[in-house]
Amino acid sequence: MDPWSVLAQIVLLLGAATLLGVAAQRLGQNAVIGYLLSGILLGRYIVGIGAGRAVVQTSAEVGVALLLFTIGLEFSLHQLRALGPRVAWLGVLQILGTTAVIAAGARGAGLNWLAATIVGLAVAMSSTTVALRLISDRSEVDSRHGRAVIGVALLQDLAVLPSMLIIPIAMRGADEVDVLGAALVKTLLLIAVLYALMRWVAPAVLVRAAGRQNRDLPVLVSAVVCLGSSWASHSVGLSAVLGAFAAGMILAESPLADQIRADVIPLRAAFLPLFFSSIGMLAGVPPWRGLLELVGLAVVLSAVKVAVVVLAGLAFRFPLGVAIRTGLLLAQIGEFSFVLLGAAHR
Repeated sequence: MDPWSVLAQIVLLLGAATLLGVAAQRLGQNAVIGYLLSGILLGRYIVGIGAGRAVVQTSAEVGVALLLFTIGLEFSLHQLRALGPRVAWLGVLQILGTTAVIAAGARGAGLNWLAATIVGLAVAMSSTTVALRLISDRSEVDSRHGRAVIGVALLQDLAVLPSMLIIPIAMRGADEVDVLGAALVKTLLLIAVLYALMRWVAPAVLVRAAGRQNRDLPVLVSAVVCLGSSWASHSVGLSAVLGAFAAGMILAESPLADQIRADVIPLRAAFLPLFFSSIGMLAGVPPWRGLLELVGLAVVLSAVKVAVVVLAGLAFRFPLGVAIRTGLLLAQIGEFSFVLLGAAHR
């Protein structure tokens, strides 16, 4: 396929994602919905199989790496500790409880236990971006349910790290004990190397780049840090996004975290729509006859998530109103749900 033809198709797909993303925001929804619709409606006509789809999927991987890198930059262990043990345990029960209930339902629907568990884990995840936006718009960040939502969302983000490590190993069907042990050793070595680089080398390079009074250099260094950590993780047989997330978490303690986040977010904005568009292309246009069933399934999944949070909240003596508000704010699924399902699909 002509590379310029592939580029033209990607531009058209990004244009459709932009228009539908703006339309979704005008309707009070998240732009991600528009990105997904662009892939569902136009993917089969704009990017076919072969080279075009491969380019889109590669660009989507870059977008996911940038997403997890910025999420890692926003993750703070100090902030999580400040929320208190009750919120931390609420997040643990939310993840385990939702995964168990959904996995049992998926198993009853005919999936094997591995696939059912992955589906349950994906449903358990919520969008940190959407949740924070909702409570920020209502000036509820410092409320009891706002702090609970932030704590649970942070724990969900942290749970992605081991999930992205275990899913590819479990899907291989090999001797999982040996493979998992080798992967854990590789992960520890990778994190140790990343910690040394991100703790001492990267901040020093960024300070020097910023001191050159050239705005392009800090952006370039930030991109190298993010994509380089992804490549390092992939090169040792681990998930590429795992390296990006780990690097972001380490740099979150750096005084330059805000600057790095500001540098990387514009890059993420250019690649991330391709990820959600590619997910939309995999989904395709749902049959009209099954549309009512899909809507009913979405309602059931949301109700399960709310019920699990409410029951867990009451178990830890949260007021009923706080537990219900927390459950409703976490009822949606998030970006990491698509990341986990995409990893399992591959």
